[in-house]
Amino acid sequence: MDERVVVIPSYGMVPSISVLGHGIVLPGRHAFSAEYECVFRHTLEPGNPAGRVDYPPRQEPRWCRFCRGSSPVALFRTDAHLMPEGFGNRELFSSQECDTCNGNSGRALEDQLAKFLNPLRAIAPIVSRPGGVKHKLHDEGSYLVNAKDGDPTTVCIIQNDPTVVLGQVDDHTISLRVRKQPHSPHRAIQAIARMGFMALPEALLPEFEHIRSWLRGECEHQPTATIVHVPGPGLRVSQLAVYLRKQPVVGLPPLVVAYNFATVVLFWHAPSQSLRIPMEAPLPTFGLSPFYPFVPSGFKITILRDEVLRESHDEYQIRFTRRVEVTPRPDTGQGGTTRPGDHG
Repeated sequence: MDERVVVIPSYGMVPSISVLGHGIVLPGRHAFSAEYECVFRHTLEPGNPAGRVDYPPRQEPRWCRFCRGSSPVALFRTDAHLMPEGFGNRELFSSQECDTCNGNSGRALEDQLAKFLNPLRAIAPIVSRPGGVKHKLHDEGSYLVNAKDGDPTTVCIIQNDPTVVLGQVDDHTISLRVRKQPHSPHRAIQAIARMGFMALPEALLPEFEHIRSWLRGECEHQPTATIVHVPGPGLRVSQLAVYLRKQPVVGLPPLVVAYNFATVVLFWHAPSQSLRIPMEAPLPTFGLSPFYPFVPSGFKITILRDEVLRESHDEYQIRFTRRVEVTPRPDTGQGGTTRPGDHG
């Protein structure tokens, strides 16, 4: 088996990551802060957890905001992670999710979100789980691995395996095309919505009963989301924020949920009680990044049906501050090693 290995450093020669494709440049949304108020925000640093936080604070008897069961009939023996455990959450837990709801739907949706973002999880300078994150589709295939906090990310390319394709863009830039694991985008976005529903202040739950019904599979909805990519090495934290519209306006989402991990921000735009798709998708203002190409970009999607995508890819350009070179193997003209910094 022919192979080549590229080491992506997470310190010093930090690469900047931007997703290619038909992204739209996002204008500043100066009115967002005037129209929406933040009702929940939590930032966590994977690998360096703060003290345990139960949200809302535990009260007896316990009750579940999904099935509305209460203790002692409903059981609350396991930890219900409010933000996904697979993304490094060891500190923030929901006190209002029973074991049954957590096991039946919570973990399944988190798994779909992890598969949706798995290439980024393996590239980003965040080790979100003990032992690191590996993206590999089959036993003998190419892979990405982020093994230890502070260590470089390694990309191993196996000849004639199309799951990871490495290319040279210019003296400072390589490209990666990575096939994703089979996943359901619908359920990945539901995972974002579910986080937002768990983070809602209890007084707001009656207003969003239709969201509870959708998350429980009692009604259908075609979710709308905006995916924003910020150029740069990415934050070493993940963040969840929930924004509530101050005054209802027809066609605008009453709630916006934002989940930030490394270089990506996923926004879910909640529907009104009619479950109609919001006509507009307002976002907070995005400033310029200090990393090339500087301008955040993104795209809005509406997912028409719940289906598993088996042939989807992420495409990245990774830019180094020093020269980087993909050197072909002399015997085949393929394979080789990417060596950042060799030429100063």
